[in-house]
Amino acid sequence: MVGKCTIPIEDFEFTSKGVYQLIVRGPTGEEAELFIEFEENAPKIKDSFCSCGKAGCSHFNAAKEFLLSRGRPLHTLFNESYLNFLFRYIAQQFGFGPLSGDNEVRIVEKDRLLFEARFPKPAFGLKSLLEKKRGVEEGSLYLFRFSDEETGDLSMGKAPFALSYELSVWIEIAKILFLEEEIIDISFDRTDRLPQYIFLSSPHAAVSIYIPKALWKPLLGFLRYKKLPFRVFDFSNTIIRSVEFREEERIFRIEEEPCRFLLGKETRVLDDLHFVPGQGFVMDRAFQFAGRIQISEEEIAPLLEKYEAIIGSYLTNTHISPDPIEVRYHLHFDAHKTLHIQKHLFHPGERTTHFYGKYAYIEHKGFFVTEGSLFAGREKLVRVEKFAAFFESNRSWIGGFDGFHIHLTKIALKYFYKVEKGKLTIDVMQDVLEENQQVIDLGPWFYVRGEGFFEKEETLFSEELPIVLEPASVGNFINKYQKQLEHVSGFFLEKSPVKEGGLVLNLVDDSHIDMHFELKFEDEELQSSCILYGSYGYLDKKGFFSIISYLPKELAVTEKEIPKAAWNIFFKYEFPTLTPFILSVDPRLELVENFDLVLNDIEMDKHAWDVDIDVRHRTGTIPFTTLVEGFSHRKKALITPIGRFNLEDEAFNWIIPFTSAPVREGRMRLSTLLLMQFFFIREVKPSKTMAPEKRELIEKILRFDVENLFEQPRPRGFKSKLRTYQAYGLRWLWFLYNLGLSGFLSDEMGLGKTHQAMGLIAAIRGGRKKEDRGPILIVCPTSVIYHWEELIKKYLPKMKMVIYHGTGRSSRRINKSAEIILTTYGILRGEEARFKKLHYELAVYDEVHIAKNHKSQIHKALSVMQAKMKLGVTGTPIENNILELKALFDLILPDYLPKHKIKEGEEDKKKLEEIRKLVRPFILRRRKEDVLLDLPEKIEEVLFVDLSAEQRKLYEEAEKKKEVLFSRPGEKDFTLHIFGLINELKQICNHPSLIHKDLHRCFQHESSKFQMFVEILEETLATGKKLVVFSHYLDMLSILRRYLEMNNIGYAEIIGATQDRKEQVAAFQNDPNVQVFLGSLGAAGLGIDLTAASVVVHFDRWWNPAKEDQATDRVHRIGQKRGIIVFKFVTKNTIEENIHALIESKKGLMRQILSYDEEQAIKKLTLEELIQLFEKH
Repeated sequence: MVGKCTIPIEDFEFTSKGVYQLIVRGPTGEEAELFIEFEENAPKIKDSFCSCGKAGCSHFNAAKEFLLSRGRPLHTLFNESYLNFLFRYIAQQFGFGPLSGDNEVRIVEKDRLLFEARFPKPAFGLKSLLEKKRGVEEGSLYLFRFSDEETGDLSMGKAPFALSYELSVWIEIAKILFLEEEIIDISFDRTDRLPQYIFLSSPHAAVSIYIPKALWKPLLGFLRYKKLPFRVFDFSNTIIRSVEFREEERIFRIEEEPCRFLLGKETRVLDDLHFVPGQGFVMDRAFQFAGRIQISEEEIAPLLEKYEAIIGSYLTNTHISPDPIEVRYHLHFDAHKTLHIQKHLFHPGERTTHFYGKYAYIEHKGFFVTEGSLFAGREKLVRVEKFAAFFESNRSWIGGFDGFHIHLTKIALKYFYKVEKGKLTIDVMQDVLEENQQVIDLGPWFYVRGEGFFEKEETLFSEELPIVLEPASVGNFINKYQKQLEHVSGFFLEKSPVKEGGLVLNLVDDSHIDMHFELKFEDEELQSSCILYGSYGYLDKKGFFSIISYLPKELAVTEKEIPKAAWNIFFKYEFPTLTPFILSVDPRLELVENFDLVLNDIEMDKHAWDVDIDVRHRTGTIPFTTLVEGFSHRKKALITPIGRFNLEDEAFNWIIPFTSAPVREGRMRLSTLLLMQFFFIREVKPSKTMAPEKRELIEKILRFDVENLFEQPRPRGFKSKLRTYQAYGLRWLWFLYNLGLSGFLSDEMGLGKTHQAMGLIAAIRGGRKKEDRGPILIVCPTSVIYHWEELIKKYLPKMKMVIYHGTGRSSRRINKSAEIILTTYGILRGEEARFKKLHYELAVYDEVHIAKNHKSQIHKALSVMQAKMKLGVTGTPIENNILELKALFDLILPDYLPKHKIKEGEEDKKKLEEIRKLVRPFILRRRKEDVLLDLPEKIEEVLFVDLSAEQRKLYEEAEKKKEVLFSRPGEKDFTLHIFGLINELKQICNHPSLIHKDLHRCFQHESSKFQMFVEILEETLATGKKLVVFSHYLDMLSILRRYLEMNNIGYAEIIGATQDRKEQVAAFQNDPNVQVFLGSLGAAGLGIDLTAASVVVHFDRWWNPAKEDQATDRVHRIGQKRGIIVFKFVTKNTIEENIHALIESKKGLMRQILSYDEEQAIKKLTLEELIQLFEKH
């Protein structure tokens, strides 16, 4: 039954919510009715009422004793009981429908008894229970603590389960059994197999309940501590017999025995629950601490957190209280300003309390589950250096403790300072707080014992007071807290006593630089009492003052020696920042920026020059070799008697070429190129004492006096007469050759650069014996090799020439016996090793701009060729791109241009102009308008090209048709078939796409003529000129049009279908953005003016040269203000070459007949002449 009490309880009712109604008989026999309400989740009485009207009456005490007789309130024990669990389950299964009967209730489903309850005594029967619940609606006990919303629909049968259960008969049956729990007999229908029924028997009720498998696992959680006819094993790997907690050692000792159950599918009840006949229920899980006799203190927390209920059931000498207890705290500071936070459960300073995670153990009382623990262990220490951060995070919590309140009142601090033996001390004056108060300084807070925390009104320093600084730290401290120190009385002087100050630099014994700081005071007597602390000074008994205006911020120390090894770094990084703060400096350390170069003397020895040059400055004179030696030894800061030279400055990079020049007796030996470079880079002034004839010699060389310095060239065996400007070009080349120099012949297209180069070749042949000179190398693009071949054969017929080109070329012919070796860039690139073995008298690089990329293989191959003179020939301006200019000069005049960095996209106009000044003497460039009076009105050139490999294959295939045609010359339409074959072969010579009819893929094919056209076009556009191109194949014009559009080149065009002829001509003539004119020979060969052009290209030859002349005359006519050049393309070793020869042989006749067309021309030819057209040379 329920526990006993001294005052009898006549009757009582209670709800699962913790509300009680009792009738208690008092000591004198009077009855009183009590109402008691407990906290929902705590064993504390929340409210009570007694009908006797007395507070703390004997009725209340008797009722309280009765309700807590089991240690915990009855409703709590009931809610946690297996009886409540079972009847809640019955309510969930069978609902709350009406029950009939008097002393017995049975529920059967499908011939299976599910529930049966019998009540032997009528007072406790079903009828009595139904009567008890009737009228609940009028009462308030069972409805107490349910919301209006929950009770609102009660009459409509929509109440929530918790309320319905509270008002049901089921809970009343459970309560009857609960109050008799100690005498209830529990049995089952069987034990040899899994039981199906549980039987509960007491004096007032007998209950049978069917237990499905799913209910066994939660049910055993309640029954495992009851007396049962079978056992419940918690683990499958061990059987715990007992658990003992030893207080002295603070360990658990576990008595267990190993076991092994045969578990399988036939024993499984549900999940990990098994039933083993003859033994009982087994949980198929392992005990983590199995086999451990002793559990250490560190393992107590994980043991209890995982197995609290199981361990608690086996504890023999103590227990685990299931109701959680709130942890309490006690705070105090120790003598070291450390905050101690100690945990306890009942009384501060509990020494017998030990904490293990969320569990606490009190000696002789047992284990308790705790809540609200902020940290592990019994005590947390917060040291002073971490207090501020901890306080900010937990200030509300800390402020809730007595004696630790946070006050709104702030405390102002007063500081003082003193300087003793160079040390600076700063502290707070002691009258801030009353002397009898115990104060702890916690950074931004003061803690006053017994009162709490007071915030400091102003904290000047983050360091803990008192602050004591060594002399080396004072300056940094003042810099850090300058504004704060202004609030320290008397710390800074109101006015600086300094008159002037700064750094003094002296050169000592040419070994090191002495640097120190000096101050000059208004009152000289103060000098001796001044102490310097970094960027501050201190006058004894007066205060501090700033000297920062006399010092750069970057200066770490005010006095040091700079050794010679550190001069470069010092002058590069430190000295520029120190300059504004220098009081005085040794003249030898002052930077020399502007100086003159003076030539004292010069002597010539073959192609070398011995020179004596001085560097002159306002402070004195030194030999130029001093700078060169400094540069050679990589001295970045060169200190000399006349001052310091910053050789790291890019402005001195012009010295680099002279570092390799030999020096003897103070004189430098320079090549002619180096000498000229010297004069062109720097304005060298001849000394007044220099001999006049030497002055004159220098002047002739510098102004390139091609007329008087050397004998005039004699171009022996040259079968061409040079025009006036070409003769000057030859003398200019001869001038370079005799001085051992090289250069660029860069005349505009059509001015005869090839003739001038051949003139130089003839002059070298006439000026030196064959055995004294090496061969001459000519390298050109493949597209013009035949042009060179024809001109050399025509104008230098007696010179032995080796043409190293084509598939049948022989390397044995490249030797010293050859006078001229003619090859292409492609071959030289692939056979570089073969060519570099020879030393050439002259190397001519035609169209040298091809090698403008210094990373290209062509550039690398040309750069290793050895020649006395190298001549770059190009009609393309080369001065406009600084990178390309440098690359080309490195080929022709290696190491001439300064090696200072030339960056891509260089926009430094001054640097570009300096470079142009250097290169201009070595580039001879004339435009047509410059030599117009000496220029013929029209220059015609026939340019021969080879078929590409693709064209060759197409040509040979088509050429096979001629055998069939010539075998039947008398057939009808013979001429027509011949005309068709000739036309097909000419189209192959133009471009493969004309045969394949795939103009959209034209750039995927190879055409030698097309490549030649692109080269001429690029050179023409580079000089700002315009170009006209004629072809009588519309598809060829279409390919050219595609190329122009792809490269954004403006063009005009007239073909047979053109409607706006006038507009097209006007656009070409007047619009500077329209640079090319495309025309078919038939449509654009008459009736228009194209005088804006300077270059005419006949892409394919016309049978009648008169029509070609007519087309050319569209450009070469009245209104043309410049000479023009006409290019006619002919493919070698093809029918085009034979047609060209035929046209030239009959030119006079053909020109007389303007209407003479291609088909007519073929008809006029004899069979022998037709056969000759197809013969190969």
